Amino acid sequence: MIHVYFGLDVDVCPAASDGHSVAGYRFRIPYDVPETPTAQAAWRSCERCLGMFYFGYPGGG
Repeated sequence: MIHVYFGLDVDVCPAASDGHSVAGYRFRIPYDVPETPTAQAAWRSCERCLGMFYFGYPGGG
């Protein structure tokens, strides 16, 4: 699972409930895109922890 945190400086860790300082790269994640040979359309995010997961396998996530 990929966790993407939204915010400017500190967000709450879904695993430990403590703060994190933002560090690392900034990514642009396109959404609502059609399925193509280079784009997967079945990515979803959890409303509770904001983690991203792929839901395109036959059994779901």
